[in-house]
Amino acid sequence: MKKMFIIAIMVAASAGWSTIGLHGQASEAGPSLDETVTYMKSFLDQHGCTTIEGATGYSTVVWCNRIASSDRCILQLSGTRTITVNSDGSRRVTNLPPFKVDLSTLDPTGVKTGPDVSMPGDSSYDAGLAVLAQPSSVGNGLKLPVDDAEMAKHLINALSHAITLCGGKKAAF
Repeated sequence: MKKMFIIAIMVAASAGWSTIGLHGQASEAGPSLDETVTYMKSFLDQHGCTTIEGATGYSTVVWCNRIASSDRCILQLSGTRTITVNSDGSRRVTNLPPFKVDLSTLDPTGVKTGPDVSMPGDSSYDAGLAVLAQPSSVGNGLKLPVDDAEMAKHLINALSHAITLCGGKKAAF
């Protein structure tokens, strides 16, 4: 009987049952949290901007976000917004305030693409593209600009994986 129990545990362990380790990081197949965050950082360095064209009063607005640093499941993001004004073609670059997001508070199943801005009643401009992550309960979600819909799929997969590794739960509603 004792041998059967030990064999059952060995089979279960080799079958890849996930367990929860330090900081809620699930130890399952796939890249580690550090590898996933490094990938997302590199991705946003290359593809983390979106251009909004034709917004009222401007010819273009370019919005970018970067992962400035990370501490396990807490990401610190920074961003810029570059506005080109219609009338004289001048540019104004604004550093956006840095912000932190705790990946464990997000829903890994709620990561998708959507417009990065919306102006009710004004459909005369290209709203750009962002990857959106919904909170798993009360709190803020996350919106990351991207430059290409096909490339956004990679960020969606990486972000969903990181949220899962951090213990993020599906939203109740």
